[in-house]
Amino acid sequence: MLQNSLFAPILVQLSLTGLIYFWLGYNRIKARVQRTVVLPTARHLPATYPPKSQQAADCLRNQFEMPVLFYVTILVAIMIGVTSTTLLTAAWVFVICRIGHALIHLSYNKVPHRFYVWCIGLIAWATMLVIVALHYWQ
Repeated sequence: MLQNSLFAPILVQLSLTGLIYFWLGYNRIKARVQRTVVLPTARHLPATYPPKSQQAADCLRNQFEMPVLFYVTILVAIMIGVTSTTLLTAAWVFVICRIGHALIHLSYNKVPHRFYVWCIGLIAWATMLVIVALHYWQ
């Protein structure tokens, strides 16, 4: 039962990524409607979007960095049969940190604040990795 509980943090993290995709789409459509996007003169050049739209794109890009390690760690834990309350708690701490990181990034965007939340998430993921590794080598 505990092992199946590990899917919940994955689903929340995936939902967060989906919400950021929608937020990015909303901001890009808004920029096109308001004509605040600078379209490139050549196909190989990127468009220049206003800061809020670029901020959403940067936030989305962040969801494909450390969270990828989180997904792999959880899937490996499930595959090798790790059942640990500490692992589940660390997974939820990681996801809550990712939500906090995204909220900071998409709102007032103070880098030091994002960094502190990111560090807590990193520690949570490292804890998960250690638990999985110890279980594997026992």
